[in-house]
Amino acid sequence: MDIYRQGEKQNEINETLFKKDDVYITNNYSLIDIGNRITTFNCDEDIDVNNVLQQEGSNKFFRFVMKVSDYINKPMYKADVYSVIAKDKTNNTLLDINSQRPVSTDYASNILDRGYNCVSFDTGLKDGDIGDVLARTDKLYITLDITSIFNVIFTVMFIVKLDGEKITSPDTVDEDAMKYENLRRFVKHSSVFKIIDKKIDEE
Repeated sequence: MDIYRQGEKQNEINETLFKKDDVYITNNYSLIDIGNRITTFNCDEDIDVNNVLQQEGSNKFFRFVMKVSDYINKPMYKADVYSVIAKDKTNNTLLDINSQRPVSTDYASNILDRGYNCVSFDTGLKDGDIGDVLARTDKLYITLDITSIFNVIFTVMFIVKLDGEKITSPDTVDEDAMKYENLRRFVKHSSVFKIIDKKIDEE
């Protein structure tokens, strides 16, 4: 019986490991990893309503910013987002916004020559605040299309475990918070990804 249970446990572990082709991809095409922080702020006045990941009847809009890092040689050309799902510690869904067509993100490499890259996209909520949602979130499920400079598109789901909101000390002058309305920061505990699909970009 102990051998059977160990076998079951090993099967569960194996499901979390990279498959052979995924190892090849990460070694040769280099996907991204979510950085140590996610930032949100209001963007009602600077919004392209045709390029927003939003709930039906959205009336509040927020920019969702992630620091990301390429694994090798910065081979990413662009990233498009399909969905963001937020769940609390009891696995209740707090937010589920998705799109049939991918919504383009603003991808930029080596921000301000600081050696890191950034992905940002706009979200729309109906009578809600994305910051309040993330403050109660345990895990985020973010699905992206990542196009490499080698014309290969990977559909990837990132599972990001959050460690709560980063609160700035009242004694600290936060220039970013003065510049961006309702700016909030959330700390990443860990992240893993699953490659859902891969194909050649024929455009």
